Amino acid sequence: MQTLNKFSYGFGFLRRGYVLSRQIPGIKKWIAIPFIIDLLLLFFGLSWGWSFVSGWVGALVASWVVKGTILYALIYYPIYLFFSLGFFVVLLYGLFLLATVIASPFNAILAEKTLIHLGVMPPKTATMLEWVLVNLKMFGTSLVRAFLFAALGALILVMSFIPFLNILGSYLSFLVVAFDSSDYALEVLQIPLRKRFSFLKKHLSEYTGMAGMLGLTLLVPGLTLLLLPISVVGASEVVAQLNRRTD
Repeated sequence: MQTLNKFSYGFGFLRRGYVLSRQIPGIKKWIAIPFIIDLLLLFFGLSWGWSFVSGWVGALVASWVVKGTILYALIYYPIYLFFSLGFFVVLLYGLFLLATVIASPFNAILAEKTLIHLGVMPPKTATMLEWVLVNLKMFGTSLVRAFLFAALGALILVMSFIPFLNILGSYLSFLVVAFDSSDYALEVLQIPLRKRFSFLKKHLSEYTGMAGMLGLTLLVPGLTLLLLPISVVGASEVVAQLNRRTD
């Protein structure tokens, strides 16, 4: 039952992130900037992705049967659906990696404002030089994370096109998104990278719930990417609460 409660708590992180985003003063503009970045990435990614899958599957099936026949249609559409789902997960994962690097300074501000609002850290006013240095550090950290997650993405890519294993691959991809969303708060709290992975292992039940909620957003194409700013706010709340429990 305790594991189920932990899963349920993680599962509700997006709802709590949305509620917090309406309560924290001055946070809306910092949500809007990464949202616009994610929206542009999604638009260009989908424009390229769907045409790629359609052309590739069409060429594959045409090498087996004559195009335009009933048999062609019977083979084409199931294969197209299968590869579309796999490719869409991989595409979102790739766009997510790109978005985390580009939008990392703004996501860090979202995490910081959330932690301040929840009383985890005191309010602070940074000079322009301090703000630049912090953002350069966050950008460098995001590059390291992106490199590590890209290596994992190669495994997810292979798994996404294998029946049954594609389910595990999807879970891993959403677990990565959940962890990355909380990593901004862990970075703001100056927790070393190795201890952050230990934090993930210790609270895997909560992160599994977060991954499950992110998986549901896949029902609306592109929603996962567009909700990343809210995901950062909600994941920062999770970090704050879990840290309090262990204090």
